[in-house]
Amino acid sequence: MPKTTSWVGPFVIGLAGTILVTGIAPVIVSAMGSAGVIWMVFWTITGLLLCLFLAELATMMPNRSGGAPAYAYAGFKDRWPR
Repeated sequence: MPKTTSWVGPFVIGLAGTILVTGIAPVIVSAMGSAGVIWMVFWTITGLLLCLFLAELATMMPNRSGGAPAYAYAGFKDRWPR
């Protein structure tokens, strides 16, 4: 995502994730029963942690744009060069 994007771009991407979770939740609950609720809570917490970790990495590397792979490359490029 280019750095020239306003707040609307990330908002729409985040909204797509929310629509995906609310759209898939009934299918998971009907297929797995009450265990599906536990899985949805688990994956929601996992997604929340990923967002917090990416926000921390974005503040540590303000000149880099991209998702988790962009930050992983910057973090591990000295340890495992190509």
